[in-house]
Amino acid sequence: MIAAPAASADPANAHCEGIHQTRPTSIVLTCADGYNYLDGIVWESDTFGHGTQHENDCNPNCADGEMHSRPVKIGLSGQTVVVTDEQGHTTRFDLGHS
Repeated sequence: MIAAPAASADPANAHCEGIHQTRPTSIVLTCADGYNYLDGIVWESDTFGHGTQHENDCNPNCADGEMHSRPVKIGLSGQTVVVTDEQGHTTRFDLGHS
């Protein structure tokens, strides 16, 4: 099992604080647990890049779930992160709330 990233002083990695820098190398997508995050982000522009998404399957529950990793494309518009996997499935995350 891959451990979730620890909270960081870097605002792009902090839970529920939004994105406050250009081209962060990692972004936590879930507030409370860090069980869904992006890392290894390489930006082709200020708004588009690619990296790896790590997500807990929470099976049978989140504490005992397994982390799964997959390459993704990443779009950034303000505080909204759009993640698209290799099959073309897209998920939006609004990081601008607190």
